[in-house]
Amino acid sequence: MTDENKKKEIAATNQLLEVIRGEKAALEEKAPAPGEQQPLEERPAVYVERKRRRRLPFSLFSRKTIGLDVGSHTIKSVYLEKKGFNRVELLGAEAIEVSQFEDNQGADDVDDAQVRAIKQVMENMPSHRAKVVSSVGGVSTAVRQVELPKMSPKELSSSINLWARNYMPFDIKEVQLDYQVFGFDKNSRKIRLILVAVIKDHIQRHIDVLHEAHIDPVLVDINPLAVMNVFLFNEEGVDDQCIVLLDVGEHNTTLCIYSEQDQYFVRNLMISGNDFTRDIQRRLGLPSGDVERYKRGEILLGEKNDTPPRLVEIIRPSLDALIKEVRRSLTYYENQTRTRGFSQVVLTGGSVEMDGFAAYLGQNLGLPVRVLDPFKEINMGEVSIPGPPSQFALAVGLALREQ
Repeated sequence: MTDENKKKEIAATNQLLEVIRGEKAALEEKAPAPGEQQPLEERPAVYVERKRRRRLPFSLFSRKTIGLDVGSHTIKSVYLEKKGFNRVELLGAEAIEVSQFEDNQGADDVDDAQVRAIKQVMENMPSHRAKVVSSVGGVSTAVRQVELPKMSPKELSSSINLWARNYMPFDIKEVQLDYQVFGFDKNSRKIRLILVAVIKDHIQRHIDVLHEAHIDPVLVDINPLAVMNVFLFNEEGVDDQCIVLLDVGEHNTTLCIYSEQDQYFVRNLMISGNDFTRDIQRRLGLPSGDVERYKRGEILLGEKNDTPPRLVEIIRPSLDALIKEVRRSLTYYENQTRTRGFSQVVLTGGSVEMDGFAAYLGQNLGLPVRVLDPFKEINMGEVSIPGPPSQFALAVGLALREQ
């Protein structure tokens, strides 16, 4: 073997090792030249920050990013500075309910209320110069892990729409499609990648709202990937486990299953925080403002000698429906991957902080259930968190995103 061939073989081996370690994609496109700005629509929407990558510094220079979670109920933002050898510092965190900006002029003002809430959140941030990363989610998005025959980057790029038709639940003509290669299976000789599809009208509406608030995001991500991002950043020793992530939002719940050995699975469940709110209103007849305070344990009901109903009993109809959907998803995953058993369930979202919520899920699923602390590996400094930390998981995942 000539010296030139030896060099080529060593280079190929090193590239494969980088793929196995998750340090870069097997079919990586040529990176932009230094200083060259990559258009927003061409930037990969898929990114998961594995904790083992944290052995290396994020950068020689500090970088500041604001993760902006535009929820229908609450706008959350987290301002992080990533610098030095894996140091991440919290510079600011804010949460503002959209309802305080609503008036009585009808549903047409929902977007306007969101815009005003976003503006207020950003004004409360200590800097307006940081890059902003936001995301979309819900039933208008789809995430699939697939394996495709080995091919060149150019061949993959030109044929990805044809392959995606076999995996996506939408008309490919109506979606913004993105993908990222994250591995190569030596046994099957196939490339492994994640496909992401977002209905164009959905992502355009999101961007329009941000532009109305005078925000030009450097990237729009996908909710389940951002939540997975913050989980892997904060957790160690999970590579040999099968983890169920449950992000309970206001309009839908996102279930993610992470396993180093098997496929990455995402499913949107239609049971959410709104259903818990309706259960409380039906049972107690509280106005919407008091319902939120009751869910947070800020107000108690019942006379002095009466025992107030347990919150978990009040929301039990919707909670049981959620558990049923989770069981169906886990059974489907086991049948598809032949996985037997899950290690734990990790919860995120404001609703999961309700008294008895995690314990009830654990009892009925037969699994350890805990609430994720998204700030576990972050230097908090003097910054206080305005509300339950778990509701900031998505915003933290977005702020950790590499641009």
